[in-house]
Amino acid sequence: MKIKIIIIIIKIIIIVRAIVIIIAIVIINNNINNKKVDLDDTEHECFQIVNEILIKDKLQSTDDLILAKH
Repeated sequence: MKIKIIIIIIKIIIIVRAIVIIIAIVIINNNINNKKVDLDDTEHECFQIVNEILIKDKLQSTDDLILAKH
């Protein structure tokens, strides 16, 4: 029962992260289309967002492993 709840929580977290990534891509595309932001700035923003998500992913996955062990 506990394992099923953890799996459901992990699936929800993955879905939320996917939505955040999609929103970030849409915002960056809008910036490119509006040409308000230089491409270099947009690329930097993109890498920054992706890096933040990856760092959160690593932290979250270690938390998930710790939870799963208990």
